[in-house]
Amino acid sequence: MTFLTILFICLLVFYLLFILRVIHGIGVVSADRFLVKKDYTPSVTLIIPFRNEADVILDSLKCAQALDYPGDKLEVIYVDDHSDDEGCAKLKNAISENHIRIIKNAHKNSRSGQKKGAILTGINNSTGEVIFTTDADCTFQKNWIKTMVSKFDENVGFVSGPVFYEDTKTLFEKFQQMEFAGLVLVGAGLIGINKPLLCNGANIAYKRNVFLSVGGFEDNMNISSGDDEFLMQKIASTGDYEIKFCFENSALVSTKGCRTINKFVMQRRRWASKSLFYKDKIKVLSLIMIYLFYLSFPVMVVLGISTDYLYLRLFWFALVFKGAFELGVLKNAEFLFNKKINKFLFAVAQFFHIPYIIIIPLLGIYGNYEWKERKLKR
Repeated sequence: MTFLTILFICLLVFYLLFILRVIHGIGVVSADRFLVKKDYTPSVTLIIPFRNEADVILDSLKCAQALDYPGDKLEVIYVDDHSDDEGCAKLKNAISENHIRIIKNAHKNSRSGQKKGAILTGINNSTGEVIFTTDADCTFQKNWIKTMVSKFDENVGFVSGPVFYEDTKTLFEKFQQMEFAGLVLVGAGLIGINKPLLCNGANIAYKRNVFLSVGGFEDNMNISSGDDEFLMQKIASTGDYEIKFCFENSALVSTKGCRTINKFVMQRRRWASKSLFYKDKIKVLSLIMIYLFYLSFPVMVVLGISTDYLYLRLFWFALVFKGAFELGVLKNAEFLFNKKINKFLFAVAQFFHIPYIIIIPLLGIYGNYEWKERKLKR
């Protein structure tokens, strides 16, 4: 058995053990939903930054207006992040409630940290004990706030919630939906084993005093993304607060996937770019190991064709086990997202997922990208 064969097997074992831990963590956060709901009704501020969202902003407002939460304990702040369309005017004309208002992002329209600046502006103008954030192109259910709040107690500082891509019509959108569901579930599982790494800013909540005590975004304001994961990891690193995942369908926030491949690549590059700035080097090392595992697949194919057929057999062996274990993660989508996994599409997606995982992190590391009509840098 050659050194490369042993290395491939070691990477496979590492990845499968990682997935098993994720599945265990999902079981932990899933079991939390059977616990008695806490009688906790803090004051809440929902912050929704928006930039050029005229086409969808009123859908967001309808959800905010329908929220089932005590009116004297809820405020909703829309933060205009230097929009140049009619979205702000549409909002102003549609808002009639006193607890919903619009403010301007106090931070300049720069090339990095814009969303963090908008959220920080919202926090500085808020009164809520618990801060919620979502995006203006998202919709949510009337019990969203209540369900997420039920996960808080005196020890919990941060709660992450599920996000799902809806209205998938094309094959490309269906692949996105499956991949994104996997990301959300992996994030949930890692929280379940007390290794919080991934979350999505479209559905997070944290205590205002905890945000202030850890310094908020002050050490990463110059990074264009990470208003969610950096904050969660920073809160977890103090050891003073617990991180929870709300594994309940009523906490689900829905959004739409990217309509074009170019927008999808730009979004994923933006997400991948922040992994360079994770403070926990053990987590960074784990991500590198997972990357090497994916990189081993094309290497096995090349070696199998050029040197020894054994590598092709190893390729198929690894691919089958990878798919089987990942399917164990995605099975949880049936409850959380009320969505059955198409196993045929899942099998086909494997052949696209591997090159995608290899290429996107490299694009995130090198070069700038465009998002929300802005050219961004890492």
